Amino acid sequence: MNSIGKIGLIMPEITDPLDYELLDGIYGQAEKLGYDVVVFTGVLNSMSDEKRDYYTEGFDNIYSLICKSSLDGLIFAADRFRNDQLVHRIFDYIAQTDIPVLALEYKHGTIPYINAEQHDGTYAMTKHLIEVHGCRKLYCIAGFSNHEPSEERLQGFIDAMNDFGLDIGENSIFYGNYWRDIPEQIARDIAAGKIECPDEVVCLSDSMAIYFGNELRRNGIAVPDAVKITGYDGMWYSAMHTPITTTICGRDRQFGETAVCRLYEIMTGKSCEAVGNTQTIRYGTSCGCSYETAAAQSGFLVSLQKKVAKQLFRGFEKKSFLGADFISKMSDAEDLSALMDTVDNVGHILSGWKWLDIALCEDWQSDLDNPCNFRQHSFSDKMYLALSKRYGENDKSGYYFPAADILPALEKNHEPMITVLTSLHCKGQIFGYIAMSFDSPDDI
Repeated sequence: MNSIGKIGLIMPEITDPLDYELLDGIYGQAEKLGYDVVVFTGVLNSMSDEKRDYYTEGFDNIYSLICKSSLDGLIFAADRFRNDQLVHRIFDYIAQTDIPVLALEYKHGTIPYINAEQHDGTYAMTKHLIEVHGCRKLYCIAGFSNHEPSEERLQGFIDAMNDFGLDIGENSIFYGNYWRDIPEQIARDIAAGKIECPDEVVCLSDSMAIYFGNELRRNGIAVPDAVKITGYDGMWYSAMHTPITTTICGRDRQFGETAVCRLYEIMTGKSCEAVGNTQTIRYGTSCGCSYETAAAQSGFLVSLQKKVAKQLFRGFEKKSFLGADFISKMSDAEDLSALMDTVDNVGHILSGWKWLDIALCEDWQSDLDNPCNFRQHSFSDKMYLALSKRYGENDKSGYYFPAADILPALEKNHEPMITVLTSLHCKGQIFGYIAMSFDSPDDI
């Protein structure tokens, strides 16, 4: 099936397994509907109070491209950004367009937004602990107080306890802010007898579960023999921890599918059926399940092997790339044509991509008479296709095209793909952007 349009996605970075999970859900649903996914990413996800300079600003400039891009719809993963000032700047860019937009887990003016479904996973986890492991005295360490997604996770715990007729004591619910300090203090208080020891503690993030469990063991309380622990999120490190953390996975993949369905409704006025991924328990041993049971029920070993194999291969890939001495070769290039030839020669070392395109602003060259006069923001209305690399024979390059097209190749007949755009810049000067297209988010 040929692509019928483009859905944009704004993300700060693609590094965490949950980033890939969200992308997988978004692309899986978009592909089913016949749309490309174009990802605008600034690579870095800096905090507001961290030092910002022309280097970080150069990365963030890629988000201004949405002002010029022709997109059928746009998903803004706003809650994933750590810099609230940048989030509002992106919303300002969005306001300059008439693109149908959907924000993820972030309220801003009248822009439609949605939250991920959080309730059912916690309910299922609490039910598992009660039915399978016979837990009767359960505590819950939630995330942030009065934070809608956190409260929805907590409500799943409360509903399960109520449905099974179990008492929720006055000191059974804590807010750990998704970090280590409060869970560790709770563990110390349990060990010191200041808080009555429970059968199980439902932690509503993997990081809180791991820090809580580690502190319990440091204070002589065995996990899961004395206290059972579960997490939430399905982070890769929870599967590598000892004991293996029982957790909820699939949230972001399900959220990605739901987001595309909601955006499609905004775009077309029609509803669509989701691919159908759901949140599930990834069984570990921290809840009291045996290693054999956990491996058989969740398949986490297979998942973990894939992640480790991918990281090992990327390490090999980086070694090969460095061995190509590409920095020296690019520095020796006398003109743009020679530079693109060098990129063409070394680009194949990177794996997984189908297209590798470099687009330069119309005014990418510095003004030799006025060296301080160069592009510092945004992109030109016309872009120059400097390279269109393919495995085998390259596409035609060396011509201008409208920035609204994003890439000329996206205007030609092709099956739905996922394309990642990042900024090309140096010392405050904006040159353009590089685009890499993939058949699958896992290849990014």
